[in-house]
Amino acid sequence: MSIRNNIKGFLGETVVAGRLGWSHLFGYKGKVLRNIYIPKDDGTTTEIDLLFITCKGIFVIESKNYIGYIFGTDTNQHWTVCVYKGKGFWGQNKTQKFRFFNPIKQNKFHIKWLKNYLSSDIEMFSCIVFSDNCELKSIDISSSTATIVCNGSALNHSIRKLWDEYPDTLGEDQIDELFLKLKSLAKQSADVKKKHIESINKKENRIFCPYCGKPLVLRTASRGAYAGKQFYGCSGYPKCRYIKNIG
Repeated sequence: MSIRNNIKGFLGETVVAGRLGWSHLFGYKGKVLRNIYIPKDDGTTTEIDLLFITCKGIFVIESKNYIGYIFGTDTNQHWTVCVYKGKGFWGQNKTQKFRFFNPIKQNKFHIKWLKNYLSSDIEMFSCIVFSDNCELKSIDISSSTATIVCNGSALNHSIRKLWDEYPDTLGEDQIDELFLKLKSLAKQSADVKKKHIESINKKENRIFCPYCGKPLVLRTASRGAYAGKQFYGCSGYPKCRYIKNIG
């Protein structure tokens, strides 16, 4: 996980947290927590970007700070981001595609361990929030309930829809109790954070570039004799042009 990605993620979460901070102006209120490390049964942790604890339940928010067009469904294993790269020599549009793990599945995993930690069946809502620098081109979540996928600018409006649909389930005392219990998981030591990142890398079985040491990412050739073929390219491109063919 590069420093650049960490900064991009932090900025994305900061924007989302700021929007939630103004939520009382839209007729709903709650308590916000950022970067919560939920313990799992195997001794590792899962990190939740933001929690919004309200009278309706807990909104579990996964922030994605991407640029480009986003494609995916709630049943896909991976989603795709397509980035425009300008015009080619012959005037054709140049694009670059990247895959990332389905954020709805990712957030279901977060919710599972959050409920396990709280030993409660509190109502929880899954919110996937993309930056306003990308366009949700083709997203299908028709089979997912209590789920939001939106750009940051539409977050308050999207939450409002669920807010009107679901009844109140938590009182102020319960909200305060949950906030205090989860707040202790927000401030973790550097060692806990390091172990968390190591467990992610091990789980994803990441492949690293033998030249510069950065992670390799799965890509698809867009032109030439290998158009449509997938390969691993260095995430440091264009400074590093290492390629590892599949098969």
